Amino acid sequence: MKNTSGNRYALRDKFYSILKSRPLAQKAIFRLREEGDLLLFGGAVREFFNSDFEVIPRDFDIVVNSTNKDFERFFRGIPYKKNRFDGYKLNVDGLIFDIWGLSSTWAFKEKKVSDVRKENLPKTVFLNYDSVVYNLRTGDLYDEGYINAKKDKILDIVLEENPFPELNILRSFVFNKRDQMSYSDCLISYISDWCRKNNGHEVELLLNAQSKHYGKEYITQSEIEKELSVF
Repeated sequence: MKNTSGNRYALRDKFYSILKSRPLAQKAIFRLREEGDLLLFGGAVREFFNSDFEVIPRDFDIVVNSTNKDFERFFRGIPYKKNRFDGYKLNVDGLIFDIWGLSSTWAFKEKKVSDVRKENLPKTVFLNYDSVVYNLRTGDLYDEGYINAKKDKILDIVLEENPFPELNILRSFVFNKRDQMSYSDCLISYISDWCRKNNGHEVELLLNAQSKHYGKEYITQSEIEKELSVF
């Protein structure tokens, strides 16, 4: 467990300042705080360290440090959808939140990572570039390789087992393009194996993953084909 450098509460303060002008979003988050510590996960934390939220993140992944997985009571009067992983998607006030309970995290639920606790949450992701969690109450940062990934500019695998291999590979390509990240030997081997298993269908699978997850184009078909050509 590490603290953020400088002001450990800078991320928390910035996050809540975004909510100030968004009453429904603020209401949902303030209600959830009654259940347990709110853990900001992955991409939003990375975007803060990259740009201080100069551009508001596409979405905020928030894990509630609770054994409970039923949060409907906190969303009264707030539109939400529930997904098949016992999580909730809120699209309110121009912000998107993906919210779930700690014990509902796929790798914990499937026993891919033992010992269900907030400090182990960074161990549940595929890429080291996502392996960072910020506690919005304490200001603590839990890191399983993100800081080194940012410093060394190398994408690596934290937990290989994951229900979304196409999305993980697509995101690796996006990070390579956007942040000039390179690939570890382990990630190269993983992508090569995936290509062999899906020979002839790789581009289609990755384009489908992009459309389903992002709903917009972050990387073109020709860029995907160029990335795949080296594997």
